Amino acid sequence: MCLNDCVEVGDNLYPDMLALILRFGWNTIAWIGDVTKAFLQLELQHEDRSACKVLWIKDVGQPLESELVTLQWNRVTFGISCSPFLLAATIQKHLLKFESDLPVVTKKIRKDTFVDDWTGGASSVQEAYELIQQATTIFADAGMAIGKWETNSQQLKSLLCPMSNDSSETSGALSGTLLGCSKMLGLRWDTSGDFYYFDPKPLLLRVEPFKDQLTKRGILQVSSKLFDPVGFIAPVIVKVKVLFQELWRVKGLGWDSIVPGSVRESWNSFVEDLQHLSLIRVPRYYFQPGQIVNQQLHVFGDACLTAYGAVAYMRTTYADGLVVSRILASKSRVAPVKGLTISRLELLAALTAARLGSYLQKALGIEAWPVLMWTDSRVAWHWITGRTERLLPWVRNRVIEICSLFSTS
Repeated sequence: MCLNDCVEVGDNLYPDMLALILRFGWNTIAWIGDVTKAFLQLELQHEDRSACKVLWIKDVGQPLESELVTLQWNRVTFGISCSPFLLAATIQKHLLKFESDLPVVTKKIRKDTFVDDWTGGASSVQEAYELIQQATTIFADAGMAIGKWETNSQQLKSLLCPMSNDSSETSGALSGTLLGCSKMLGLRWDTSGDFYYFDPKPLLLRVEPFKDQLTKRGILQVSSKLFDPVGFIAPVIVKVKVLFQELWRVKGLGWDSIVPGSVRESWNSFVEDLQHLSLIRVPRYYFQPGQIVNQQLHVFGDACLTAYGAVAYMRTTYADGLVVSRILASKSRVAPVKGLTISRLELLAALTAARLGSYLQKALGIEAWPVLMWTDSRVAWHWITGRTERLLPWVRNRVIEICSLFSTS
């Protein structure tokens, strides 16, 4: 039994990560700051410190001969299951002191802080700089230093340099390795070009050990490192999802057994797709300069026999006639092991599209926008727009949910 088996985890006080990432693309100027050693800024109660003890080597120069000593933590440490809750609760309680004097920035901090990262956006450099100064004051009053600033605005970056507590000019919000290249909640963000990108090299290095002997364990080790909360590379990730489903259908295949040739071919196709991920560039900012005259949300659902999914786009029309579409998010699912007809899979895709569209409306506050849902299945379309009492229960239940989310007119 360990400490994490005995403590209460606490409520999840953090905003939804996907919603936070989506809001990050709403403003011309965006930034992210990191609270330095956030957990260690929280002091443990004296009566709780005895529960946070560790064994340590007294003489690190001679670890084999040295005796062990017991050390006691006086601060909240990373790794305890309740640490994220304690940090979030402390920040939120501290924000109450400033709600009346600084209502705008306190709302932004509460809404857009995820663990020790604060993301934000503004329409001008002056507005952004004022918000960041106010946030720095709030965190400083709590004994926390916020720095490692990263932004897409060179002018704002020059203003933030004196405020940064990081001596490395090339360090991004989460220690980016190249100038202009950092991370935003795990997504690689090129601040110079203001777009998200993907670097497949770390994944391809993990593929190398399994080049000759591919096992189920190897596939899991590689695929578990894929991080795509928005769904920018869903067509690639869904391939490995389908591949894993194939593996579970192979009877008697152990974790360290060599996979069959058919699985190997699918894996090679997946690895080939990985090599092209570096070509993907997704603009962070949704809009273009100019007067907006119309905005719509378009959500597409589609399916095949092995998988189904949905993708959503923002379509913006400007006064000069320019029309710009930006991808917002996508979701992919593997088809159930129990085979379904293509029409039912298309209905599942339409349901996924409806759920995604409803989620995006709430996350971005665009409930007033026209929403257009798309499907290329006439059967699914007739089910959705027809009379539900004539449908079989499986179909009817899903059609009712779709119609509860969006009108079929």
